[in-house]
Amino acid sequence: ERAEADIAAITVASLAFCSMTGRLICGAFLHRIDLFRFVLTLYALQSLAMFGMAMVEGGFAVLAMTVLFGLTVGNILMSQPLLIGAAFGMRDFARILSVQQLLMNGGVALGPILIGVVYDFSGGYQNAFILAALCSLVALLSLYWAGRPEAMLRQAD
Repeated sequence: ERAEADIAAITVASLAFCSMTGRLICGAFLHRIDLFRFVLTLYALQSLAMFGMAMVEGGFAVLAMTVLFGLTVGNILMSQPLLIGAAFGMRDFARILSVQQLLMNGGVALGPILIGVVYDFSGGYQNAFILAALCSLVALLSLYWAGRPEAMLRQAD
């Protein structure tokens, strides 16, 4: 809808490439930065990418928003287990992570279906991408309100 078919093919490949390379790059220095702020920033950038995707026109702009989204989605997937470990420690890590992964994978699987349903009923991708952007904002606010993982770990002791 927003670009030529060849750009659409490039964006799909770019999404996967940026997701993978983003994890490799950020994984190299993630242990040296504030994980909580990093993940909050990722959710903010992901929301921005989705809002951008809803509004932009043309191949370059679509590709730029796809690259930004790819960088965020890969790093969020990598960072979530780290946040769980920091918040709950190693004693309950496997049990908590398994439930979180079940819920997260369900959300990842339902995301494209939900976007398709919104697309069908609203006549285009704009509202679907706005919904995805709002979901990222809800994730950001939920994590922010939950607080720093280190504080959670201290409360559990």
